[in-house]
Amino acid sequence: MPRPEKPIAPDAPFGTFALRLRALRRGAGNPTYRAMAARVGHAFSVSTLAGAASGATMPSLDLTLAYAEACRGDRQYWTEQWFIARGADRLWPDEPWAATPPDPAQAVDAAAYVALLRELRLWAGSPSLHSLARLTGHARSSLGDTCAPHRTTVPSHDLVSALVRGCLLYACRSRPWLRKPTEGPPDRWIAGIEAAWLRTRHRLKLREAVQPVPAVRRYEAEAARDAVRPPAAPDPLAARRLSEAGTGASAGAAAEAAGRLTAEAPPPVPPPVPVPVPASAGSGRSRHRSALPANLPPEVHELATALRELFDVLDVSTRRFAMRQQYDASSVSRYLAGSRIPPEHFVHALLREAAENGRPVSAEVTHHLLTLRADALRIVNPQIHRLQVLEKELETARRDRLALEEHARLTEHRLQATLDRLEALRRQAGSSTPDEGFAA
Repeated sequence: MPRPEKPIAPDAPFGTFALRLRALRRGAGNPTYRAMAARVGHAFSVSTLAGAASGATMPSLDLTLAYAEACRGDRQYWTEQWFIARGADRLWPDEPWAATPPDPAQAVDAAAYVALLRELRLWAGSPSLHSLARLTGHARSSLGDTCAPHRTTVPSHDLVSALVRGCLLYACRSRPWLRKPTEGPPDRWIAGIEAAWLRTRHRLKLREAVQPVPAVRRYEAEAARDAVRPPAAPDPLAARRLSEAGTGASAGAAAEAAGRLTAEAPPPVPPPVPVPVPASAGSGRSRHRSALPANLPPEVHELATALRELFDVLDVSTRRFAMRQQYDASSVSRYLAGSRIPPEHFVHALLREAAENGRPVSAEVTHHLLTLRADALRIVNPQIHRLQVLEKELETARRDRLALEEHARLTEHRLQATLDRLEALRRQAGSSTPDEGFAA
């Protein structure tokens, strides 16, 4: 029988959060901390897990999620509770943390803007998509796609407005102490915050609009690639045929000129080596991983091998990586074992983790990994592969259309401004003409 825990001090700064963690542990059958450490793969020690529920300090998010996972707790719920408890030490004592929603002005690109939308949903109490759909009248799938982790584009005006307003309405109904008395009625307070989110969205869309259209970028990239491509070496056989056809030059002169051009031509550029990333020499992680099955298709085997080489660079366990990137540890193991084709955002998560560890991967290697994944998916599930290809083509066409519409809107705005200035000059010239004639 485990010995009882020490009581939480009355003046513990995070006593309430510690009490909730202890209640979660009692609801899971009161397992020992040694058993909890074993459940999370010994990612944290026994003393560290026990200190998380002491109330003296605020545990990290990884430690809180490991504690919750060991007690069969919900990850999303405890992520929200951690943000709520952590916010209490950032604000003045007489105001709860939720009185200050996330500031959208911090977003510098579309990915950061979508991440702030997810933080806004956590701040509002993590309302379900069903609740947000009832409050806004939009479909749950559309609202979920607006703040999806894999989204890399700015959502539409209507969806941003609906998601922000729905989160604020949910927060006002579940937390009556949310607003200050000086902030006026709830509608005015919600409208002000919603306008700030829409202003930031408009700024990011204008930044995207001044960039070249994706189709133009692809054309320029192909043109630049063709410009640096070395000229093809002349063929001596072709030179001899030309001489025999009556070009006026002898066969010996043509062969000599062809040999001279061949010697002056630069050597061809060797193709890039398709090895993704060299394995880390001191990681030691791959020694404990089982070998890939022999019956895997060649495309799947090549993908799993490349993912393993990249994962070995991280020098981290699969459970630790899953906790950092909010994946299921068993799914990560299946991706690395070749028994399941990973989604595209999993590959990007590996690349992002490698870059954060000081091992950035080039664009060629990234393209190679994504190509390997597409080839493996085409072999294992051709229907899903075809569907994803069509979705990417549709997304590319949608981005091109939005960029062209934004460019047309800006051009129309500049044209209207030019017409207004021209009309003002005409009025000024018309008002000055009688005076000049009278003076004459």
